[in-house]
Amino acid sequence: MSRADRSRFLQSSSHGSRTYRLLLLLYPRDFRLRFARPMMEAFADWREEARHRGRLPVAAFYVRTVLDTLRQGLGERLHPVASGPANEVSAKNEVPEGPHYQNARRQDARHPKPPRRFRLAEIADGLRQDTRFAVRSLLRRPAFTIVTLLAVAIGVGANSAMFSVVNGVLLRPLPYQEPDRLVVLNRAYLTGRTSYSYSVPDLRSIQELAPALDAAAGYQDSSCTLTSMGEAELIPCGRVSNGLLEVFAVSPALGRDIRAEEAMEGEPPVVVIGYQFWRDRFGSSPDVLGETLELSGTPFEIIGVAPEGFDYPSGAEIWTQFFANLDDCGRDCHLLPVVGRLAPGVPVGTADEQLLALSVQLEEEFPESNFEKRFGALSLEERIVGRSRVGLLLLLGAVGMVLLIACANVANLLLIRATNRAPEVAMRLALGASRGRILRQLLVEAAVLAAAGGAFGLVLGAWGTQLLLALAPADLPRAAEVALDRNVVAFTVGVVGLVGLLFGLVPALRLLDTPMASGLGEASRGRAGTSGTSWSRTLLLTAEVALSVMLLLGAGLLLRTFSHLNTVDLGYETENIQLFALALGGDRYDDPDNALLFFEDLEQELSALPGVESVGSAFGTPLGSNRVGGSFILKDRPPPQPGQEPTSLWHAVSPGYFETLRIPMLLGRNFDQTDRIEGQRVAIISESFAQQYYPDEDPLGKQIEVQVSFGYEESQPRTVIGVVSDVRSQALTREPQPELYVPVSQSGPNFLSLAVRTAPGVDIMPAAREAVRRLDPAVPPRWVETLGSVVDQALGPTRFYAMLLIGFAGVALVLAAIGLYGVVGYLVAQRTPEIAVRMALGADRASVVRMVFLQGVRPIIVGIVVGLLGAQVTARII
Repeated sequence: MSRADRSRFLQSSSHGSRTYRLLLLLYPRDFRLRFARPMMEAFADWREEARHRGRLPVAAFYVRTVLDTLRQGLGERLHPVASGPANEVSAKNEVPEGPHYQNARRQDARHPKPPRRFRLAEIADGLRQDTRFAVRSLLRRPAFTIVTLLAVAIGVGANSAMFSVVNGVLLRPLPYQEPDRLVVLNRAYLTGRTSYSYSVPDLRSIQELAPALDAAAGYQDSSCTLTSMGEAELIPCGRVSNGLLEVFAVSPALGRDIRAEEAMEGEPPVVVIGYQFWRDRFGSSPDVLGETLELSGTPFEIIGVAPEGFDYPSGAEIWTQFFANLDDCGRDCHLLPVVGRLAPGVPVGTADEQLLALSVQLEEEFPESNFEKRFGALSLEERIVGRSRVGLLLLLGAVGMVLLIACANVANLLLIRATNRAPEVAMRLALGASRGRILRQLLVEAAVLAAAGGAFGLVLGAWGTQLLLALAPADLPRAAEVALDRNVVAFTVGVVGLVGLLFGLVPALRLLDTPMASGLGEASRGRAGTSGTSWSRTLLLTAEVALSVMLLLGAGLLLRTFSHLNTVDLGYETENIQLFALALGGDRYDDPDNALLFFEDLEQELSALPGVESVGSAFGTPLGSNRVGGSFILKDRPPPQPGQEPTSLWHAVSPGYFETLRIPMLLGRNFDQTDRIEGQRVAIISESFAQQYYPDEDPLGKQIEVQVSFGYEESQPRTVIGVVSDVRSQALTREPQPELYVPVSQSGPNFLSLAVRTAPGVDIMPAAREAVRRLDPAVPPRWVETLGSVVDQALGPTRFYAMLLIGFAGVALVLAAIGLYGVVGYLVAQRTPEIAVRMALGADRASVVRMVFLQGVRPIIVGIVVGLLGAQVTARII
């Protein structure tokens, strides 16, 4: 058939014929030139016949066609039709027939095609034979088999363990109905400052004027003191602006949810209890509604039971109102994170745009409180796991490199073994074995290695998952959902299949590519090898070295970061400081004087304990979660435009706080017992505050008007009486920010953390608990920890990533070393006759060693160069 005829025929083909034409590309070019037209004509005839029988036969016909074309096409490439005049003549009379399109030169009327069932049984029997032969062959070489299995198991196990974490944290959907519709709202300013808390009036505006949200609710993640069931105990709870159940599209198991109007000041206190709490504390009694639950001495009426499994936020077991006093805490008082549910069919981007437009509208209506304040939305999943995504994916990429190195290592070992087996393969080909049969046997051997190593790797993965969770930082989100589930098993099976294909196919094709005469000739000389296999081994070794260098440099960067964070100047001392927090609740502490008296009496009792050196209390300890920011006005400067007031971090501290944490006083004096609510309002500023706002003048005596502090506006400015050294309050990686300290006696918060400095090795918590119990048995200590553990927890994520990356890099380096040793050892063994001849002709040992060394060091040098180039990208990600 001429080229023009072929072109016209193919262009006139139907869609099905065009699809089949693409499949014909699997055949060699010479074969297509001879048989393309009759095969496509046969395809069309058999397709029409199948169409007359119905849709199911047509589908079966296409499936058989694809499978037969794949098998026959690859077979023709491995065993091509011989060229020559005789074949050219015979080819004219041979036409492929049937839906399987067997090669015409293989058709013989005297040997009809066996039934399909018989052929499948024959294939299965052949696979059983190949498997038995592979197992016997591997058992005869235990050293090779053990090394290969260990390499596969380490690579697969590390990937399974790391994927278990990634699957549990990043890939598994959130355990809520339609989690893609759940969003959290953020609040940003044009200056770039971002937060996730809202004021109650802004939240009410969003609930009324944002149709993109079906529901929205503000909440505070807290702990409530249960005082009506025996000894006072802390219960994880949520304080909400209105019910969360509507936001999460779930119905209460009993009763109802909290209504928005019930969260206003003066409304009777109500509570919704969790399902587990209801079952454990009330025996799942259906009469629980209307009963009273006492929290911090205040009775709350039980109005509902949450559905089973619902515990947002952070494992909450009960939910109470967040009482809002709009007169004292307006649109400037941002205290509530907000979670919402998108309307059906509304994407996050649309809600984000709608909230932005609403914030501009509110800025026009309330310029003083909402100046340059912008609202936005992002998915709840992104808010929960967003900070961990890059680090976990980086580790998954690193462990993927380890798997690639393991595959390259095993492929190198198989290449060496395959080269030694070249005489065996050549002999089998000479005796009539087909290349396809030998290819199948070699791939089965690789599959046996991959399956055995993968099974061992799955066991290592289960153990490694527990190890990763033990090493993970405390703030790793969704850690409880990490498990070796069916998704991880499916991933492992896929990895094993990919591994078997990667390290089995290349050596097998290389071995089959060795000419028969060359293989038999090498057998007579006792060795085998080609430049192609040598090039493949060198390339694989170079890739191993490059990947190992990238991992090592990445680990080195993280290790340097971790070392720098360990030596950073915190501005305070962490040794021998124990922390615990107390929340005063109930009518007794509505009077600020009673709350102040409680903390002052407690400090005195703790100071009198043996081994205690000093005691201080504060709202907002370094690296803690209770950080409050506020705006202020410098009275000796022109007043700023509304909404453009500067801001700083705020801390309410007792006089012993600076001494306990050893924060140096640079100028002025500390707070003392004369700084009371009825006296002059005073403040202490940080060094950064003084440098930024009073760079060329003495800050002592300056007046600062506090606009918002702990939810209320102050009536008179504060006088600066001192300057203290900077501390890292927010994060170890952030430079110190301007901070302002006010005395506890003039701010009156009923929630404080106490810091107690002790002599080395002294544990004062038992005595401290007893002291608290004597003052008020309904106030249990919470968040008991040491300041050193707080700093250690802040180092947790960097330490976690650095340790794992160093571990992966170490495994990669060991695998690369094994690969290098195997290749160089094989090359030396292969060149032993050559080395003997060289030494017989006068070469000395040094020249021989140099020759072998240079042969092994070349791929290392190339790998290092490639690895350094790749590390530039890795360094930017890290």
